[in-house]
Amino acid sequence: IATSSADAMPWNPSNGPPSGSFFAEAGTAVSSVPTPLSEATAAVARLPPRKPRREKRKPYVRPPQKDIDAIFARMRGTFGDLCTTALETMMRLVELRLLERPDATAEGARLYDQKNGLPAVVPWTDKAREIVHRQPLLKDSPFLFNTRNGGPYKRVTEMFREVVKRAQDSAQKKGEPFTPMRFHDLRHERAIRYLENG
Repeated sequence: IATSSADAMPWNPSNGPPSGSFFAEAGTAVSSVPTPLSEATAAVARLPPRKPRREKRKPYVRPPQKDIDAIFARMRGTFGDLCTTALETMMRLVELRLLERPDATAEGARLYDQKNGLPAVVPWTDKAREIVHRQPLLKDSPFLFNTRNGGPYKRVTEMFREVVKRAQDSAQKKGEPFTPMRFHDLRHERAIRYLENG
């Protein structure tokens, strides 16, 4: 006959009939005595649920303008246009990468779902507007910034890192200091310039 783990435990008469045993099934009254929690267990039980950890980003170390110029000087074609637009507008990578041509209006980039979940129109600077106007129209792609094979860029972060590495290697060969930056740092750089210009 199969027995449960509770039935297999030795029965202490001072604790009354074990719950779920044939004593209870026969109608014998069973006193339910709660087991007191230890102080540590009780403290854990009172803790509120943990909030999900936010991604920690390294603080932005602003490069001198010559280092930024050296990075952008090594960019070519549509990739360089995409990165320059990021610097000009503070748009996030996913917003630029998937920006469709009809949403690149005369006023700015029309975004339907920002990180905060709200729609917005990001205004163009003169330089960004010039970049938008010169993007070639591809019949089979709705996106504004397209690769040579058509379609949106998928390795922007990696490509940006490779360009920064080439600029850094060049500076090190000349014995010059160099401050690298990440694609996301373009947002920080634009914010600083905005504050500097009032």
